[in-house]
Amino acid sequence: MNDTSYITFHDAECILLEENNYISLLLKNPEDIKKIRPHFEDKDFLLKYKGTVGFNSVAFIERMSFEMNHTIKLFPKYIVNRCHKDTFIAFEMIGEAVDDFFSPSRYFFDRKRSGNNDVVDVIYNNELAESWEIIFEEKSVSITLSFGDILCWGIASDLMLHPKLTVSFEQTSDITYIYRLYRVLVRFFQIIRYDTNCGNLRIDLLTKEQEHKMYNGYLRDLSSDQGQFYRSNHEVEYECYRPYIQQFLQFSAQNADYTFFHYPGEGLRVRGRDYSAVDYMNIFAAFEAECHANKDLFEKADATKVQAIKEVIISQIDDFSTQGLKQEELGFLKNAKQRIMQLGTQLGQTKKIINAYHVLYNALDGSVENIFYLPEFRLKGHIKDKDLKKIADFLVGQRGAIAHGGFSSMFTDVDAQKIHFLEILTYAQMLKRVGLEDSNIEQIISAVFYCNYILSQEQYS
Repeated sequence: MNDTSYITFHDAECILLEENNYISLLLKNPEDIKKIRPHFEDKDFLLKYKGTVGFNSVAFIERMSFEMNHTIKLFPKYIVNRCHKDTFIAFEMIGEAVDDFFSPSRYFFDRKRSGNNDVVDVIYNNELAESWEIIFEEKSVSITLSFGDILCWGIASDLMLHPKLTVSFEQTSDITYIYRLYRVLVRFFQIIRYDTNCGNLRIDLLTKEQEHKMYNGYLRDLSSDQGQFYRSNHEVEYECYRPYIQQFLQFSAQNADYTFFHYPGEGLRVRGRDYSAVDYMNIFAAFEAECHANKDLFEKADATKVQAIKEVIISQIDDFSTQGLKQEELGFLKNAKQRIMQLGTQLGQTKKIINAYHVLYNALDGSVENIFYLPEFRLKGHIKDKDLKKIADFLVGQRGAIAHGGFSSMFTDVDAQKIHFLEILTYAQMLKRVGLEDSNIEQIISAVFYCNYILSQEQYS
């Protein structure tokens, strides 16, 4: 959307042009550039202005630059347009990722099959399907899913049935809070769909007037991936995740620092050509991050077998005479004692992979045959210790080769099987952190990676 208005920016009168993904400020008096020059390095600030028809707008500016024609270009992270009040109580989300996951056709088909024959007017009304409560930044937030209201936008309606998420919160005028809460929903879709691209999303903001929710502008996220949207080509849909949506939403709310560098760019990766060296390093880094995020489960080693030896060595260090020792020698003894105390309590990279598989054995064992299916390296049932060691050694070795410049130009399909195993293992670790049981994890990785037949067996049983 393009918009034009007037604004005073650091005491300089400007014409504001809102164009696509940036905002231009044209100085009325070019000499006023000296008033703005001290602020050229300003970052991450809110810019408030009025649009052409008098509605309020707020843009979060990440950075700005100076053009040769005395134009200042601002680069917003997001913009809130067409507000008539500065307070908000909720927002509504519809869009491609919402349609894909909360499929209306699947919802009403399953609803009918379950014996619910109630007729719903989805033209002028809606059906509330489900609601969830989460805690975000120590505040309660309500999220509801509904289907209907096809004609709510009048002639602007596309005459299609869309699922809609309504996110309600305590009344606030803090636009940055609303944006962070909106990103919780985006993160939720990215995690469950195993895809960073959520497509086009429409975010309508709501305020309260005379005890009713009223439209109060919309939010445009300019930082999100707006590339071509691909519908899920697997079983990642509402019904499969339904028992765990609350947990995924809460996980998304509590883990704003969760990164997606290891997620695929376009579709699932299964062949050697699908993985680059950068992809692999990102997957390995994500695996180590998951181990670190759940240390008690994935990083701590059983030191009881060597505890007696450690105690003898530590006692000898304690009994060592320190009389006449220099400060450097005393420091060496102290460091030696600390190192001995740590030995055996943490796992190396190879052992981390082996241990993670053993921890998640019940969730992953049914997928082994579908992950390692090529004749050159085919496995069935439980991975034997020697094969697991071979897989872990390869994964750690490739990481070292890439890090030190010893990597060949591409992975083979057999290599890809082992990398794909680590990718699934890493996602399963995250699901464990979400709070899912092993049987639930097995079901979810079946939906995302097509690596077992649990879902199809349940659907046709």
